[in-house]
Amino acid sequence: GGGPVENGGPTAAATAAAQPRIQNTQWQLISIGDIVLPTTGDGSARVFFGLGDTFNGIQANGPCDKAIGKYHTEGVDFKTVELAASTTDTCAADATAAQKAFMDAMLGATNLSITGDELTITGSDTLTFKPVAR
Repeated sequence: GGGPVENGGPTAAATAAAQPRIQNTQWQLISIGDIVLPTTGDGSARVFFGLGDTFNGIQANGPCDKAIGKYHTEGVDFKTVELAASTTDTCAADATAAQKAFMDAMLGATNLSITGDELTITGSDTLTFKPVAR
């Protein structure tokens, strides 16, 4: 057997660096592909990625409707496991289109990256987020 492994060695540091931290932050959706969203009011969207005991939860206030679901992330791999919108509001046509684009992009997501304070989720389309100022 080898000698003891020191705590905080290169393995732990490398793992931490490779794992973007999206959890427990409220993210403002800035754009879906070429669609730029307002950051306040009608048509704006915020997403919270929770870290759960049994599953990781998504809570989204989409451009039109609220949505809840589950996701899995490992390194830069991202997968929406489940996402369902609860249609409660009557929405403007552009907000409805943005909601559909948001749901489709989330369900088609395969990767995530964080550059500076910008979260990007890519796959079938590109979702760009910034953290909500507290």
